[in-house]
Amino acid sequence: MGTSKICLTIAIMLLLVALPKALAADIQLGADCTLADAIAAANNDEAVGGCAAGAGGDTILMSGNVLLDQELPVVKSELTINGQGLYFVSGDNRFRIFLVGPEGKLTLSNLTLARGQSRSGGALCGSAGGADRFGGAVCNLGELVILDSQFTLNAAVAGGAIYSQAGLVRISSSSFSENSAAGDGGALYLQEGSLGIRGGTFVDNVAENNGGAIFSQDINIDIRDSKFRGNQAHDDGGAIHPNGGEIDISGSVFEDNLTADDGGALRVKSSILHISGSTFSGNQAEDDGGALHSNGGSSRISNSTFYENSATNGGALSIADDDSLIKHVTVVHNNASMFGGGIMICCETDEDAGRLFLRHSIVARNAGGDCAVNVSGTLEDSSYNLIGDGSCAGAPVDPLLGELTQPLQGSPAYYPLPPNSPAIDAGDIYLCSQIDQIGTARPQGESCDIGAIEYAQ
Repeated sequence: MGTSKICLTIAIMLLLVALPKALAADIQLGADCTLADAIAAANNDEAVGGCAAGAGGDTILMSGNVLLDQELPVVKSELTINGQGLYFVSGDNRFRIFLVGPEGKLTLSNLTLARGQSRSGGALCGSAGGADRFGGAVCNLGELVILDSQFTLNAAVAGGAIYSQAGLVRISSSSFSENSAAGDGGALYLQEGSLGIRGGTFVDNVAENNGGAIFSQDINIDIRDSKFRGNQAHDDGGAIHPNGGEIDISGSVFEDNLTADDGGALRVKSSILHISGSTFSGNQAEDDGGALHSNGGSSRISNSTFYENSATNGGALSIADDDSLIKHVTVVHNNASMFGGGIMICCETDEDAGRLFLRHSIVARNAGGDCAVNVSGTLEDSSYNLIGDGSCAGAPVDPLLGELTQPLQGSPAYYPLPPNSPAIDAGDIYLCSQIDQIGTARPQGESCDIGAIEYAQ
């Protein structure tokens, strides 16, 4: 190496050593340092009350529970609040707990947020009229990260726990229970921006209108390895009601969700929907789509199981999309009081016309008929399917399924194939999915199997 190159290398190393480290500070709550003062200290990078000065990306360490008696300052900087798995912040059914400004980034870690209550006259949340009544626990206008935390018994007009407008929300290994909205989004209401959920649990959240757990407008949503149970909406979408955007759901469980209208678990409108490796059971809709009613967009459903869902039409699935592909799906033991106990391709007007491509799927033992096509629906293709009653151009064959299998730790349940099932090796090898619902590679034999599960010896 030449002298000039050696000198250049040394200069670069010295420069890297001389670069200042990222600033950060830990702010410990205590008798002389309140949560309100700690947030102000982090925002302004100066000592406030008995709290040490912040310094860039700060962490507030909880040392006890906090019962609010006033609104907290808006979060305007990069801030982590760590409950250390022991402590909660309560809004006392009087105050929203946190408001994240457009320039703020708030991370909540190992913390419980309870009884937050947005109210008229509170700090302005977004620009919409009356928006100060949105987001019972958190209003997010910037970036919000939630890690190993719990939200319970929070309430608002929209977004019982969280309202987010044009912001980013990331949720990991956290739970939302018994939150409520007088309008949409029992737990979450999101408008624009994006949402990512990993290992989320949503239980017994309620919306008076749409989206018992989640309501969204024009955002992209990615949900993985999550559970939605016992959520309710008095209009559409017992668990989730997206309106616009791309929705990707994988490895998740939807059970016992309820709506008084369409979509017991999901009511998806004008969206691009992808579902894979998931199970829907015990969901109910008073009208269409016991598990799912998808309307006005496109849906792709693969390697998933639907059982014991119920509705008036479309006991499991009600499809009113411009185009929909259902592939390697098992739809059994669902119920419709009128038409399409398994699948309904609907609807009654050209505006809601559904177009379905049904492939490599088992649809059988559904009360009210396995598959039905309503006035404006179209079955574009039915290939390599086992449909118990022979509807929708399927082979009228009993698939001979095994007993329902519930994996450990609440992973999505499924029906395995016994060795004598006619579904084994009955697919088209050129149209096979690469894996099945539980991750088994396809094919295991001469060709892939029909339904959500590949038989493996």
